[in-house]
Formats: sequence, structure tokens, C-alpha cells
Amino acid sequence: MVGEIMLIPQLNKGRLIIDSFHVSTDYRRRGIGRFLLEAARQEALKRGAHALYASCCSSEETINFYSAMGFRLSSDPISSYAEDEPYDLQMECIIK
Repeated sequence: MVGEIMLIPQLNKGRLIIDSFHVSTDYRRRGIGRFLLEAARQEALKRGAHALYASCCSSEETINFYSAMGFRLSSDPISSYAEDEPYDLQMECIIK
């Protein structure tokens, strides 16, 4: 497997949640993650979402990637995600 992204189909406060997102190490830095996130953005738009939401592991590589893709710390984190993974960063990206 090269990469995958899974989305929760129900919106949460107008946000489409990224449930799982991964690109295999040997295939990183080739635009695959960017491509998968763009597909997620398009799906979010089709569903009427105003943002993508992700509970991001706190590794520097992960946070740097999400930040480069326009994600910022959520001002309204989803409590169940924050409670389940207290060391994760709750991030979201406004989409147009």
C-alpha cells in the first residue's frame, strides 16, 4: 500500500473528520499526501463541510505536514478525540 485516507461520513459542526491518513515511508515527499488531502477536500465540499478536522499525532513530521497543508490548531476541538488521544493535536483546515 502506498497511501490511504479514511473519512468519517457524518459532519461534526460542519467539519469532515479525517479518521485515518497514512503514506508509506518509501513514498513520502512525492505529492501523494497532498493528493489524498485534496481528494478529502473535494469530498468535504460535496458534503457541504466548511473544514477538514484531524486528530494529529504529535510527531514533528506529522505536524509539519499538516501545517504545510493549511491546518491550524482547532479553536473548537472535538472532546472525544482530545480525551482519547491527549497527546495528539486537534487541527482543522478551512476549505473553500
